[in-house]
Amino acid sequence: MKYCVSSYYVIGYGDSLAVFGHSCNTVSKAVNNPIPPGYRLAQPRSKPAIESFAHILDEWIEQNKNTRRKQRMYVTKMYERLCDEYSFTGHYSTVQRYVKEATKGIGGILPDPENYGMKSFVIKPSLLGDLTYANTTSGSYYGSIVSNWSRSAATGKFHIEVPVNTTAKVYIPAKDVRDVTESGKPAAKANGVTLIGKDGDSVVFLINSGEYDFTSLSVPPAK
Repeated sequence: MKYCVSSYYVIGYGDSLAVFGHSCNTVSKAVNNPIPPGYRLAQPRSKPAIESFAHILDEWIEQNKNTRRKQRMYVTKMYERLCDEYSFTGHYSTVQRYVKEATKGIGGILPDPENYGMKSFVIKPSLLGDLTYANTTSGSYYGSIVSNWSRSAATGKFHIEVPVNTTAKVYIPAKDVRDVTESGKPAAKANGVTLIGKDGDSVVFLINSGEYDFTSLSVPPAK
């Protein structure tokens, strides 16, 4: 006879279904893990439709970084070329999703390695090559994260939206903290903004939930 044991019950296998609505094994797991560990994959899900073509997309995405905007290859063209030249048979949405994930780094929306989940995250825009702007949105459990930037000569503008109940560590390209403002005020004194310090070619701030408009007067110009 197999038994399910807890601090309240000692019942047989057949009775566990009647009492709990679940098998004895399921009940035992619940007893041994009063706090559910959450669903976990033993291994990441494979992406068979795109895996064989990922290196081609990566190459095109990399080429776009150093190509003038009018000459760049966007998702529709990538999809058409994959189908026509490489016999790709997957859906357009598969290519669109892959490119979106791969290009998130331009907007700089990243998980914070010091904090679990996206309750706290990093925004570190990448002002690459001759790119003059990037509009990036990423979904999270708490809401949409937005990182839009543009630059003209040495002036860069950064519009950032942080969901409710989250914080973000923001890297604004600038030679000095005095070059950075938020909504026209010195960034270090703006509401919801805390200066962390200088890190390489950026000034780092911790910001609370809300919308912010940073301006830097010393970003690297487009090449």
